[in-house]
Amino acid sequence: HFFKLERSRDNEIWETVKTIEGGGNSSLVTNYETTDAEPFPGESYYRLSQTDYDGTTKILDMISVRFKNYLDEIMIYPSVASDIVNIKAKADINNSQVIISDISGAIVKQFVFSSSTSVYEMPIDVSGLSAGYYFLRLTSDKSSFNGKMIKQ
Repeated sequence: HFFKLERSRDNEIWETVKTIEGGGNSSLVTNYETTDAEPFPGESYYRLSQTDYDGTTKILDMISVRFKNYLDEIMIYPSVASDIVNIKAKADINNSQVIISDISGAIVKQFVFSSSTSVYEMPIDVSGLSAGYYFLRLTSDKSSFNGKMIKQ
């Protein structure tokens, strides 16, 4: 009856990318093709299912896909902060290392984001830093991002 392509960030909650009508009761080989126009950045899971006319659904295949350079789309705000600076990403930044260094290159703060759930935004307490210009480096197992901020 139809095929369904679904995607998931966690391999548990699935959303439909595309439903494609099948060829009906045919013995001819038919190829189908579609594209996910808005894939999740970072790691995603895709699966293909087939639903017959009697309502029976079978999962045909599942794959894991990791889009490289997903840390390219990170935002640090506010760029001038007194207490808190936020890192916001379009991808999960859990288990990423953060290094904050001063203008001379000395590391003033270093930690790893660690959470039992996906993390897309993280506040960082910078209240203990002296006023000045700082560099922020976020590194994951696949990519890295460099940013800057000013502490008031």
